[in-house]
Amino acid sequence: MEKTLNRRSFIVGAAMGVAGIAASGATARALASESAATDGAAPAQDASGDSAEGDDASVPPPIMAEPKYASTDPEYTSDGVKVGTWRTKPDPITDAPVAGEADVIVVGHGYAGTTAFREICEEGHSAIMIEKQLEDSFIAVGNENASVNGSYMLEVGLPKIDPIEYYNNWMLMSGYTANPDLIMKFAQNSGATTDWYLDSLTKEQIETGVSVKFHGTGKFATAAVDQGSYDNIITELAGFKFYPTAYGFYGSTTQTQILTNNLQEAVDAGGKVVWGRSAEQLVQDDSGAVTGVIVQNVDTGEYEQYNARAVVMATGGFGGNEDMVKDLLPDVQALLTDDEAISLCVIANRDGAGVRLPYWAGAKLEPQIATMGMRDGSPSQQPQGIWLDSTGNRVCNEFYPVREYCGYPLGFKPRENYYCIYDANFATLCDHLIPGHSSVNPCQAYMDAVADVMANAPDADGLYTAGDQRYQVSVSMYGAQTIDELFAKAGVTDATVIKNAKASIEHYNEMCANGRDEDYGRDPSVMWALDTPPYYMSVGTISLGSALVTMGGIVTDGDQRALDDNYKPIPGLYVSGNCCGRRFGRDYVTPTSGVSLGIAIALGRECGKSVSADLDAEKI
Repeated sequence: MEKTLNRRSFIVGAAMGVAGIAASGATARALASESAATDGAAPAQDASGDSAEGDDASVPPPIMAEPKYASTDPEYTSDGVKVGTWRTKPDPITDAPVAGEADVIVVGHGYAGTTAFREICEEGHSAIMIEKQLEDSFIAVGNENASVNGSYMLEVGLPKIDPIEYYNNWMLMSGYTANPDLIMKFAQNSGATTDWYLDSLTKEQIETGVSVKFHGTGKFATAAVDQGSYDNIITELAGFKFYPTAYGFYGSTTQTQILTNNLQEAVDAGGKVVWGRSAEQLVQDDSGAVTGVIVQNVDTGEYEQYNARAVVMATGGFGGNEDMVKDLLPDVQALLTDDEAISLCVIANRDGAGVRLPYWAGAKLEPQIATMGMRDGSPSQQPQGIWLDSTGNRVCNEFYPVREYCGYPLGFKPRENYYCIYDANFATLCDHLIPGHSSVNPCQAYMDAVADVMANAPDADGLYTAGDQRYQVSVSMYGAQTIDELFAKAGVTDATVIKNAKASIEHYNEMCANGRDEDYGRDPSVMWALDTPPYYMSVGTISLGSALVTMGGIVTDGDQRALDDNYKPIPGLYVSGNCCGRRFGRDYVTPTSGVSLGIAIALGRECGKSVSADLDAEKI
């Protein structure tokens, strides 16, 4: 029998991102990624699930907030706390009354926690979900989730993906630093788990309420977002492969709805949910095995203890905890200049409990933790032209395939203006893009904005902006018939800078003719000469240290058991989602847009399978 949505619908993150060629640095990209309104997102929704036009729709705190900048002092937080203080294990809370017992306690009603909880309950084990948010105001953060061979993807005409190819490509992108067991599980099980995760939706709800990013479906309710120019999406470049198979929940169907549905499936299978509780400490027996969790009632401040044979920590990242951010991301801190500060992640309530509590219980930290954008300082999301520094000289391979790494070399450059230059052919080249988070989505709303800018920027006195804020689309460029006039409009009068820029363009055009980028190795298939006026330019800056979320922390084995300093499992402790380390390796990569949610959904369920198997085998 076909299921229907009959439970509450809540708003989902939107209205915070601004997509466009002038978006600069990691902050703009992070705000325009899967946990906010992505490039070309549908209008934000109100609590009824209806669209809300303009700037009135936003996600209320504490879930989303404007970025808060940390202090510039690498040794102390803004509150004067010595960095690394979080590592000190607090005195145990010993007087908390026991409020519940189950085979498993799952902490965190996010994507990984919910799918783990549902799987455990459906396998017949007793489980309790602990969630910090209150039931009546629960909101999920996130829109897109990647899927490898999800049924709807295949139905709309996307080719079936070889899971082994997908795995090898992921490992190549990560420099073979990701956990191979976890990545193979994602590649092999993503499609089936996505279908399971969406099984509460009717076919009509999927067709009209779910877009496929970078691939129009023809049935999504908002044509300006669903339809676009997708024939030139690049699925392979310089040895790397990309897959436009991300479900986009920007319409009448939201991730909050779907998570709520999955939670109800777990409850129907016998699970229990405790709302408004924050995890404070893990309970361990004399052998070190984890046997429960101490939580605090967010309303009363009172402590409670929940006992179990296993605890799954799935509380998200630590981006809202300045002490942890500075301590656990030292390479990011080292990239910053003296007057730059790390921006705490905009998902403001991620306090790092899923990393802190396992660490206090003896779990090992991974050596470098991925973030969604902190290490990439690209001055533009459009790589079709060339990027020049403040002296007029080219600085990098603008079209490096792994877009999240493209701007990393610029982190070692001065924090000055960067000039991103295009010519009249940009109108036909702007849709030549990698289908990842660091690319704009060439949907119809975006293409219309580009056409507007190209038609009117050359006649404008200065910067010309076009777009549609209903869909978080904005394109800002200068336009002129000559390079001299272009720089003049941007307020650049230094003759040496303009001379260098013209020489850089001439040299680049010569390399395009020869089909070889002798300077930075840009693939010849994405080299286009800049020789047709009018010319266009956006001005960006290098901005590092800002991200939407952190994406790792605790080292686990392939079954998501937390490992101690000797790489041995800590009995009874499992970690999944954005507190689980080694899913992305050195930093976040997107062979498919939406992999942050996609891998959390898939590996959350796999964690549930691992816990259930260990319970059945009486290993815990």
